[in-house]
Amino acid sequence: LARLHGANLPAIIAPVFITAVFLIGRPPLRLWLPVSGLLMVVDVAAQVLLLDSDSTTRFDLMLQLLLYLIAALAAYYLEYSIRVAWLKMRMLEAVARTDPLTGVLNRRGFDECFEGLYHAAELDQRPMALILVDLDHFKPLNDHYGHDYGDACLQAVGQMLRQFATHPGDLSARFG
Repeated sequence: LARLHGANLPAIIAPVFITAVFLIGRPPLRLWLPVSGLLMVVDVAAQVLLLDSDSTTRFDLMLQLLLYLIAALAAYYLEYSIRVAWLKMRMLEAVARTDPLTGVLNRRGFDECFEGLYHAAELDQRPMALILVDLDHFKPLNDHYGHDYGDACLQAVGQMLRQFATHPGDLSARFG
């Protein structure tokens, strides 16, 4: 519209502006795609309907459409990479709190969860139970039958403890 009134603006200004807003503001993809798509349709329709269709205008339209496509792909890639990074961070947090052999919480995970559960029980004035299980004579068993057999025993105990931790406030952990 500015070009119709004599302003000498290049046709590429709209997609560049939309792309700049995306890069600076980083709106979510579900918001950015419909808004930029609507602006693209309005911009292209205005140029087709209001301007003459010489070769420069067609070239400008094709360049604008290409820029919109590039910006849409960049928006998708940025949002995808942010989600993947978030998932990787969550997975690393879970790995840092889990004993790799037994699959139950490790000491760090136990300390984090137990503190929250203890304070919640204290605030609600609810009773709380803590059961510690010690595997008697485990070292001689491990030495006599080998570490693979000992690991299998620990895995079986971990699986059994996970089966008993069924309620939201229950947890099982390898303490030592």
